[in-house]
Amino acid sequence: MNENTINNLIKELKDMKEDLQRKDKRIADILELLEKQRKNEPIGEDKWDIENDTDELLHKVLNAVKSKISRPSYQTWFTNITMTLDEEILTIISENEFQCDWLENRYRTLIEEIVEEITGQKLIIKFKSSN
Repeated sequence: MNENTINNLIKELKDMKEDLQRKDKRIADILELLEKQRKNEPIGEDKWDIENDTDELLHKVLNAVKSKISRPSYQTWFTNITMTLDEEILTIISENEFQCDWLENRYRTLIEEIVEEITGQKLIIKFKSSN
């Protein structure tokens, strides 16, 4: 193999490793949620009433994101998203698959941290394209 091929393989493997680490964290978070639900433990209900307006949650999340990333990044990736909240599942809805993938791969952790800070809950975050 030539050096370029080796470098490409190394980069691909590092990306795969990072992706697996993100997925491992998501699995651990979901398992924790399910364990609490099985034991009928409250899931952070003291900080955010799940009945609250989803638009209000979106507004708070977007304001927090705006304060943590560059303006061009915010305008490119966050200005046209919406969200739905169904019990412990928060779905981020973007305009297209590319944006959906970008948000999930680049901003999932930031969004999870902000949502948990606002709601006091580790919600399951899903990403979906409106197309």
